[in-house]
This record gives sequence, C-alpha cells and structure tokens, in this order.
Amino acid sequence: MTTNQIFSFPRFMHLFREETFSGHRMTLIVASVVFVFLVINAAIMAEDQDYVNFHRIWYSIILLGGGFYFTSNSFNELNQKEQRMQYLSLPSSILEKLTMKLLITSLGYVILFSALYGAFAQVADAIAAYFNYAFLPFNPVAPFYLFMIKLYLVIQSVFILGAIAFNRFAFFKTLFALFLLALVFGGIMWITFRILFAEYFDGVFTPVDNVQVMPGKNFQNFIEFTAWPVLQHIFWFVLAPLFWVVAYFKLKEREV
Repeated sequence: MTTNQIFSFPRFMHLFREETFSGHRMTLIVASVVFVFLVINAAIMAEDQDYVNFHRIWYSIILLGGGFYFTSNSFNELNQKEQRMQYLSLPSSILEKLTMKLLITSLGYVILFSALYGAFAQVADAIAAYFNYAFLPFNPVAPFYLFMIKLYLVIQSVFILGAIAFNRFAFFKTLFALFLLALVFGGIMWITFRILFAEYFDGVFTPVDNVQVMPGKNFQNFIEFTAWPVLQHIFWFVLAPLFWVVAYFKLKEREV
C-alpha cells in the first residue's frame, strides 16, 4: 500500500501538536502588552466619557492589524537555513503544512482573539462602570463583528502568501506590494478613463471648462446591478481561494 503523499490525517494531527506546543513566548509577551495598553486606554476613555464605540474600534484594529502581522510571521522558519531545512523535512506534505498555518492564522486566531477580547471586554466594562459610563457591549456574533471577521479572513489570504514569498519583514513587504499594485491599478484606470473621455480634457489632468461628465442611466444601472455585485462576489468568494492556491505553489517552489 502506498503512503498518501498529499494529505494524511494522522500526519496532520502530528503537525498540529508540533505547531500548537512550540514556543510562543513572544506571542504571550505581545498579548500581555496589548492587554495592559487596552486597559489603560479604556480607563482614559471611560473617565473622559468618550469613545462609546470603544470595543468596535479596538477589536477591529487588533483583529486586522494584529492578525495580518501574526500571519506575516507564520512562516518565519523559512527565513533561516537551519530552521528551514528542519521545517521542510517534517513528515508532512506541502498541503498539510499550508493548511495547518491557514487554520492557525485564520480560524484559530479569530476564535482565540475573540475569546481573549471577550474577557478583556468584561474588565473594560467594569472600569467604565466605575466611572459611571458604559461602552457599547461587545458581542462577537453581532453583524458588525461578523463582517470584520469575514473581512479579515479574506484579506488575510494575501498576507499568508506574503509570508511565504518574502524572506524577511514579510508584513511590511506585503503592504508595500499592495501599495504598488494599487498604484498600478489606479494608473491603468486613469489612463483608460483619460482615453475614453479625451475630448473633455484640455491637458493630461485639466478638464474642459464648464463641462460635467455624467454617466448615462444604462451605465449607472450596469455598475449598480451588474458590475458591483460581480466584484463583491469575486472579493468574498474568489480572492481568498485564489491566494491560497498561489501560496501552495509558492511553498512548493520554496521546498525545492
């Protein structure tokens, strides 16, 4: 009988134990620092009778910012030769390694962070009550928080690819790559617009005086009822799987 080289549940569980019980000292230190910072911030906001949306704001900031940074460091083993050889030689397939990292940095991070923030919210609400104030309650299954979680799970796929593709400082390199892509995409959109509506411009950026360009009703309907829903579906359902597939082949390339 041949061994399954793609995915084996016993191998996957062995990898889970390796990943779960490996040293996370730095993560605990960072979490402690963030907790102290949030407690101090909650006390200041409650005393000032301000920031009623305290939980929404800070949950979103730490979920997205902290999660993207955590994801960007998920493949640090690939950055040092000895650790890289040790990690790539683990008795598990590329699919198992990538799936494990994805589970830890996506669902694992969301569940653990939401639980820890829920515990912190109790402390923050007690502090607010001491100052005769109240923040809007934290409820991780409320529509706002579920939307932020969905947003994180989609965009996080970009950073898992960046963690594999970039050797060092993956978080900042991924942000820079996204910035460059935004510039290129914006430039293409501007050039296309400038060519299509050339008669309405005197120069490269200067429009003709007293000219207002308004899209027709058919074009507005196309954007609102066709293009925008398609773009939304691509973002929510296509973007993340696409980056996961690219990340798989990039990790396979680095293994070689």
